[in-house]
Amino acid sequence: DINLDDQATVKDWLFAVESTMYRVFSASNVYNSLHTIYQDIGCFGITAMGVYEDFENVIRCEPYTVGSYRLANNGKNEVDTFYREYSRTVAQLIKEFGEDNVSESVKTLWKNGGSETWIPLIHVVEPNDDRDNSSPMARDKKFRSVYFENAAGTTKESEDKYLRRSGFDEFPIMAPRWDVTGDDVYATDSPGIIALGDTKALQLI
Repeated sequence: DINLDDQATVKDWLFAVESTMYRVFSASNVYNSLHTIYQDIGCFGITAMGVYEDFENVIRCEPYTVGSYRLANNGKNEVDTFYREYSRTVAQLIKEFGEDNVSESVKTLWKNGGSETWIPLIHVVEPNDDRDNSSPMARDKKFRSVYFENAAGTTKESEDKYLRRSGFDEFPIMAPRWDVTGDDVYATDSPGIIALGDTKALQLI
């Protein structure tokens, strides 16, 4: 209702919300993270960044490196699926997920002084189509979030070990794309892609 724009109480409320959002942004790492993903989208035409709740700063942003993740669209050609491959040290795994949730091989490394050994992981965020709508549990939210050790990247275990099973009410991954053709998931155009041919020709000359 555009007529509400002229009401003083509405103006006060909007100003309060805007000021609160700016304070949250300033206290978090959102500006540094946006700077990072702007570089990626200009060069590669696609980027991704997670925006998560944080106890200390309300939100915490995590930009993801191009090539470390995969995306998928829903029927409206909106990104709603995110798969990421990355690594963490044994010490980082223990601190983030707890010793009880890691695999036996990670526990052994931790006890034997291998705290700096790198462990391959996978993080999945996708629609939770088979959820229980009446359940208050995080794993039954609209989007499931699963972390697990990637056994395919190791030789010590034959099965993947789930580290955390949780969920989100809203898709937490920002995945802007510069220019998309038809039903494509990934960008087909960007300043970096446009300049690539001329750059190669210049190098050849």
